[in-house]
Amino acid sequence: MRKWFLLLLVIALGTLELSWPKFLTFFYARPDLLLILCIAAVFYLDFKVALAISILCGLLKDIFLPVGFGMNTILFGIWCYCVNKLLRQISVEFDFMPFVLVLIVALFNNIIGGLVIVNSGNIVPLGIFLRNLIAPSVYTALVSPLVFKLTKRITA
Repeated sequence: MRKWFLLLLVIALGTLELSWPKFLTFFYARPDLLLILCIAAVFYLDFKVALAISILCGLLKDIFLPVGFGMNTILFGIWCYCVNKLLRQISVEFDFMPFVLVLIVALFNNIIGGLVIVNSGNIVPLGIFLRNLIAPSVYTALVSPLVFKLTKRITA
């Protein structure tokens, strides 16, 4: 039964990410709710289930984004694996640790996404590149406690 709720959560967050309200945008940035869910899944679920959720979230994001197909599917799986390995190495008893991990992963994800856009031949000014790097990453980290609480309630 819990797996159905997780599947519904993936679909709901994907839909919310696509139809994010205009009045909640910040410098034309939206939070990456599916990325937060992938990291929250690593915290609260078994690794195999978290990896499956991450791949599903990446696939859902790839379906609706015009950027290279498969990029998010692979990246979300890599982020799930890296966060899982990191959680075995560090203590997560501090309340701000999930927030910091989401911020770091979002920064790396946006750096790679920006480099893919630049590598495809598009010219992006440095200011816009940095805005597209920093604003969505910080916004994603600020929204992450809500998704973490929702994921924790569903998996409990």
